Amino acid sequence: MDIIRWDPNIKFYMTNALAPAKLKAFEIDEANRRVKIIVSEDQLSLAIGKRGQNARLTSKLTGWQVDIEPEHLATLGFEEKVAQAIKAVASIPGITQEQADVLVHRGFLSLEALLQAEASDLAEFPEIGEQASAIIEAVRSEAARRNPKIGETSVA
Repeated sequence: MDIIRWDPNIKFYMTNALAPAKLKAFEIDEANRRVKIIVSEDQLSLAIGKRGQNARLTSKLTGWQVDIEPEHLATLGFEEKVAQAIKAVASIPGITQEQADVLVHRGFLSLEALLQAEASDLAEFPEIGEQASAIIEAVRSEAARRNPKIGETSVA
């Protein structure tokens, strides 16, 4: 069990919750209880965690929406990046615009990220719930369509 030192300053609290990842910058939206965290490329997987687990747990712990992004993406506007990710996820046949919006805001920004997820991961989101298995099936089908080798290995 990990123990995370509480701090009234959300920046310090998030830093403690995501340790040992080294965080570079924060964009804090207190009104919407949302924080965008910028990390260097080599710290991204450590900060997000396996299948987005660190980001999800930090969000549950703090009660804030947590978005973690690599430093090179920071040049685009935040809303523009979110819109691009939603469009990319919604382009997967079988995933609606609304589902894509939920998935992106929960840290699943691409087909590749969704391939790492399991139905049980997505079923935790109230907006997805019972649709999780269908979404995972759609993701695997699209991956197989884009790259037949991926489809062969995921079926086996």
